[in-house]
Amino acid sequence: MSRISVILLAILFWGFSGSQAFSQENDMQLMYDRAVSEYNSGNFSVVVEIADSLINIQKNPHFYNLKGSALLSLGEAKQAADNFEFALAIDSTQIDVRENLANALISLKLYDRAIKEINIVISLEPGKASTFYSRAVLYAELKNFDKAIADFSAAISLNSKNPNYYHGRAEIYYQLEEYERAFNDIETTLKFNPNKSDALRLRGLLNQRLGKFAEAIADFSTLIAANPKDYNLLLSRAFAYQELGDHAKALDDYTKVIGFDSKNEAAYSNRAVIYFELEMLDEAYNDLTRVLAINPQNLSALLNRADVLFEKKDYAAAAKDYAEAVKVDKTNAAAFMRLGNCHFNLKDYKSAKLNYDAAINLNPKDAQTYYNRGKCNRALGNPKDAIQDYESFIELAGDNEQLQSYIPLVKKEILQLKSE
Repeated sequence: MSRISVILLAILFWGFSGSQAFSQENDMQLMYDRAVSEYNSGNFSVVVEIADSLINIQKNPHFYNLKGSALLSLGEAKQAADNFEFALAIDSTQIDVRENLANALISLKLYDRAIKEINIVISLEPGKASTFYSRAVLYAELKNFDKAIADFSAAISLNSKNPNYYHGRAEIYYQLEEYERAFNDIETTLKFNPNKSDALRLRGLLNQRLGKFAEAIADFSTLIAANPKDYNLLLSRAFAYQELGDHAKALDDYTKVIGFDSKNEAAYSNRAVIYFELEMLDEAYNDLTRVLAINPQNLSALLNRADVLFEKKDYAAAAKDYAEAVKVDKTNAAAFMRLGNCHFNLKDYKSAKLNYDAAINLNPKDAQTYYNRGKCNRALGNPKDAIQDYESFIELAGDNEQLQSYIPLVKKEILQLKSE
């Protein structure tokens, strides 16, 4: 929203003469000045009333712009657009009015029309950085990131000291996962405005993406000091602590998040991961059960709870969760393999083989699944199939140290099978 400028309206009035005209012009100027003051104080309904009175006296584009700006601030975008169009019908060269019309059209989600208005503004005043910025924001909303970046860059070339221009471009780079470029822009943003909270938040997220978790924690902590109940910040800091292996601080932050938002799936899920790593299996199970009560289709929670149950050797219950997981995602090879492992431990070798087959069909390069199916085929009395699976395992094990450690045992089993 453009701020309304105080102007000397006396030079814009017409149709009056003599002392009466002078008196009326003074009255109108006073009314307009009061409207501007009310606008800047946020009293937008009062502004609309004053603007209507002014319009009744004279159809002046500035009065329509005044009214439209107040209406837009009140959320009345359609009426605002109408008033901006009245103003432009009187004087089509009013650049600020056309920018305001574009803002109203954006609020109405009439993006194509908004872009046309901004294009006209740029053609009338090509050196105005703020107009390129406005169009960049619009292109970003439309997910046209190439054009958004081009316009943010144009705005920066015209005014290299406005932090909002760098911040806008950083947001686009972040969405495009160009984190180094985003980080450079957000650093420039904070150079001009060190206390810009949304820029600090983005830098914290970028530090996380770039693996600089201590720096991310510092940014989030600065913001949390000012907003201790912002659970999104707490959630982000908790994740950074978790990545650094500081389980105690991560657990503390996740617990605070849950205190503010008792249905926060991410907080329960991530806290459960820490509990699992700490071998606190009951606590992990409880948190994942809460997640699934909120969202029964949460794939990671289904898989993680199944992993917890498997670790507790409750293979039947684990199998139920893995089975639900493959219903949610029929392309998840790992879930089919783990479901096969449950059936194998329950000595249901036929069901185990069916699931290993499904896993291999989805991911024919996974060495571990061939090893597991080899054991299953041996249990089923299929020595030739078992040998083929073990040989596939050896071929696919690659440089993985854990898998390489199995190879001597697998070769021994192959020799045993061939001798049987």
